Amino acid sequence: RELEQLCGISSVVLSPPHAGPIEDKPLNKTFDSTYEKTTMRAKRLVTLKLALALLVNRADAFQALKRATLGTSNLVSDREASRVILGSDATVGTNECAQGSQNLGQRAFAEEAILRENEKQTLLDMATDTERADATKAIKKQLKERKRGSGGGGGFGAGAAKKSKDHLDFSVTADKSGFGAIVLDQGVARIDGCLAESSASDLRSFVNQQLLDSLQDVESGVPELSRFANVLSKTNRWDMLLPLEESGAVMQALKELLGKGSALGSTIESILGKEAELYELASLISDPGSEPQVLHPDFPYQDMLPPALTCFVALQDIEADMGPTTFLPKSATEAHHQDLKDRLWDFNSRRGLIAGSPSKLNCLGVGDVSIYNPMTLHSGGANRSEKRRSLFYFSFRNPALNPSTDGASLRPELKERSLTLKSLRKILK
Repeated sequence: RELEQLCGISSVVLSPPHAGPIEDKPLNKTFDSTYEKTTMRAKRLVTLKLALALLVNRADAFQALKRATLGTSNLVSDREASRVILGSDATVGTNECAQGSQNLGQRAFAEEAILRENEKQTLLDMATDTERADATKAIKKQLKERKRGSGGGGGFGAGAAKKSKDHLDFSVTADKSGFGAIVLDQGVARIDGCLAESSASDLRSFVNQQLLDSLQDVESGVPELSRFANVLSKTNRWDMLLPLEESGAVMQALKELLGKGSALGSTIESILGKEAELYELASLISDPGSEPQVLHPDFPYQDMLPPALTCFVALQDIEADMGPTTFLPKSATEAHHQDLKDRLWDFNSRRGLIAGSPSKLNCLGVGDVSIYNPMTLHSGGANRSEKRRSLFYFSFRNPALNPSTDGASLRPELKERSLTLKSLRKILK
């Protein structure tokens, strides 16, 4: 209670019912009065409770904040997340708590309004042949400079061209369509007509039925994390994990999207190689009334080529009032990620990199795909229509990273298989 008074936060906010454990003890565990025995845990509890208090009173608040400000939750510990989010390991007093206690939903609506006000917001279009050729030419030039030992200087349009033994080189040869070069330059690319309309329709029907079945499974006692992943702004929004071989619709869609010679498959291969590991396989479903998400990356900034690639596939035409994803091109930079963290305390500010950045609305047609570097800042919009917005999505992880599927939107049985782009293609034949 003394800790709560120190922070000026009510115990209702501090102790959401399903917040889970801190180390081996629950959040609402009464502390031993012997401070010498509890100092380190007390400091950790303060920072974690502060992070919870910054958001709405819900069980996934801290993980949501971690994802919103640092990327996927598995990459950093709760303690490190608290340190980065709050600016230091020191405890924060009442004034700072009050300043940061604005609701996550308010921040999301504020960011949405700021980006809409910006005259630089346009639709995400597929790059023309000329644009792809120019991007490829620029990449080739940078690769030559790297071979001569002069590479660096921010590279590939996203602050990540330094030569690194921790990443496979980009393959211009594999990038037959030139979309890989666009992803490296812009952080996101649109590829039209990747999935047949009939296949998209079949998969959408499967997803709708699977949602009903998965909700029923959870109600009957199946662990929620075996059916759903955490998603920001959960009202009328689901991140539903999908099976592989058990669904003919999923298999057919992946065969069309990733098969040999496909534009999407060659794009992934050009950046991550054939040994890229399947990291996510799921569907994002946004029903009418879903609220906007805050801007966030899926991975924290790191000075390398994309740590993964994520593909969104439209299962119906996506109109502007259905809450399409908003992308900020060229935002996979250290400066943009720092600006996002700086905005935590003043998200209404019209100043800074993010407020002045161009943004792209992901209004895809049925069967169209957007592929992006998960360090690129983005957010799902509010669904103000009367229609459901369904995306089939999957991601592949850079094989140079340490193997891990913690936090990935992937069913447990698929995590155990460690599937790669190469092995998945064999299954799909």
